[in-house]
Amino acid sequence: MTIVTKADVSNTTITRDENVSSDVYDPNMSNNKDSSSVTVLPEADLEVIKGVSDASAHKGDAVIGLLLLLIMVLMLLLM
Repeated sequence: MTIVTKADVSNTTITRDENVSSDVYDPNMSNNKDSSSVTVLPEADLEVIKGVSDASAHKGDAVIGLLLLLIMVLMLLLM
């Protein structure tokens, strides 16, 4: 069986525990459970915003340019 999922968190470790059982006799109960972990690295969402003080400037007008870099670090916690 293969299970595919999407990590919807970052900067954390996700641990999955699995247990199986049966109504039929199992001579080896020690292999009926397992655990696995995956570390999801932090991520950042970058955004650039640009603009000018006067988009309809004439020759000789002073125009101020704006360049804003937004860095939004996503630090989501596993709920």
